[in-house]
Amino acid sequence: MKAAAFFLIGLLLWAQNYYHPTTGQQNTYSGGCQVHTCSGNYYDNGGPGGDYSNNINWIYWTFCPNADGQCLRVQFNSFNVEPGNSFLGICLNSFCSSNPCCYDLLRIQNGPAQNGPILWQGCGTGLPPTQTSTDASGCLTFRFCSDGSITRPGWAATLSCVPCNRPSGSNSDCQQPTPVCNSGAINDFSYGPGNSAQCGWKI
Repeated sequence: MKAAAFFLIGLLLWAQNYYHPTTGQQNTYSGGCQVHTCSGNYYDNGGPGGDYSNNINWIYWTFCPNADGQCLRVQFNSFNVEPGNSFLGICLNSFCSSNPCCYDLLRIQNGPAQNGPILWQGCGTGLPPTQTSTDASGCLTFRFCSDGSITRPGWAATLSCVPCNRPSGSNSDCQQPTPVCNSGAINDFSYGPGNSAQCGWKI
């Protein structure tokens, strides 16, 4: 029994932690390279013990599965993002969104695109529902906006993968790359995002 408890504690300590970026790379809204994983903890930039920063301008970060036949899932363990002021259902003061009424806002999008379909967006203290990608890529993209004052503890979420019916990878995916040794045509299709710093290939 003790061995099992130590094993579980060890897994938690060794889990990869991801902290939402605060600025975009090279004058874009992209907070960083896509992450290919099926496990980890995802936090706002303040981490589990601090608040998120002010003035985060819709910076996004994409997470994709690192195995064929899997889709990314996010489950929130805590959530506290500054809401706007409303009265009788009318948003009186907001910054990032008036619908929902939020000074600060987290948005979860389906797929790897910056402006992909919105699965959920919101603020406040209620836990967001668990979200699973239904995109052919299996990816989820997170965007965050915060105003210039008042921060809160943000969020803590668990990333995982679940089996899904997305198409298998092709020869342009990291899992099944085609070596290129000389000139010639390559017939190819890809359901994935199409770029990943984690592939590490150069042509």
